[in-house]
Amino acid sequence: MQSAEIPALEPFSEVLSPTGARWSGEVVRLGYRIAGTDTVLTSIEVPLAVVRESIPRELAINLDPRGLVTASVECCTKETEFRAVSLVDLVRQLLHADRIRMEEIGMSDLEALLHILKISMQLVEAKMA
Repeated sequence: MQSAEIPALEPFSEVLSPTGARWSGEVVRLGYRIAGTDTVLTSIEVPLAVVRESIPRELAINLDPRGLVTASVECCTKETEFRAVSLVDLVRQLLHADRIRMEEIGMSDLEALLHILKISMQLVEAKMA
């Protein structure tokens, strides 16, 4: 028995303008279609206002004097702050042995990181002087 080949899928989105009494205001249609075609496999229509509420307005990343990095996202309805991570832990994650072994980070990357960290140290030392 020969199995049917599963077609490649691609996500899509499109803004629909109101027509008739089905809904008022713009709607976004989100779904999947067969790649390279207009054949829609599945979709859902969501009011544009709902989509806009879920898109972040602003992303802020801050470093406090203790070396803690925090990120916060402001959406239309609320602001969410994520847990603080120490700068040292971020560097430790970046330099994890697996990343070095898999050559995700090369010597030039390490040299650039060291250069930036030295500049950061010089700025702190200058402020303390």
